[in-house]
Amino acid sequence: MMTNVVKKKNFRFDEGDLEAVVNAKLTTNELNLWLYLCLLDPFGDRPVELPPFEVIKQKLNISKSSYYSALKKDTENNFLTMTTSVLVNKEV
Repeated sequence: MMTNVVKKKNFRFDEGDLEAVVNAKLTTNELNLWLYLCLLDPFGDRPVELPPFEVIKQKLNISKSSYYSALKKDTENNFLTMTTSVLVNKEV
């Protein structure tokens, strides 16, 4: 009998990374956006194209103003780097 095998992703977070996220006191939207974008680049080692807002809206159930606010806060906290529509998940 065959069983479904779920391949898990490993993420490159250390204690300092997680402590920085906790200390930033992110809102639910800011944290959810950061976590979702981390799924696109679990090791934070390559540029990732930012998905269209409609995709993120559907995934996170977030308004446009909350999305841009969360994106700004995550960038200001240096959790993300934006370069002309390309997102880079930075090591915290």
